[in-house]
Amino acid sequence: MPDYLTGDSRVLQLYIDAAWVPVGCLTDNSFSEEVETRGTTTRNSNSWKTSLVTKQSYTISFTGIETDDSGVVSSLQLKALKKARTLVTWRIYGALGGTDTGTGYITSISETSPAGDLSTFDGEIVGYGTP
Repeated sequence: MPDYLTGDSRVLQLYIDAAWVPVGCLTDNSFSEEVETRGTTTRNSNSWKTSLVTKQSYTISFTGIETDDSGVVSSLQLKALKKARTLVTWRIYGALGGTDTGTGYITSISETSPAGDLSTFDGEIVGYGTP
């Protein structure tokens, strides 16, 4: 039977004070890549539309539960990094291998604190350069 990866086997971490630190108590982190193209044709395409890649980008979205654990990056730290426009170094570390790394800016961070329930946060990192 094959080994299946679960969401908790790939964890988003930031490089802070010379150490890799996990972001909050994550319940979700996703990595998506996009590409922009420009339509064109060539002699070899016999007038069939072709596309040229012009720009590429990537985004990391994450959701977590607030914790008072000092061994993780809290939403307060994430807000401070966003407000300071800090270029963060990140990695999504996989327990079974397959680590993605890069740099980016935290472009959004939000908190939800319903009465009588867990406080959660959501955020997004937009990539800077090649992952």
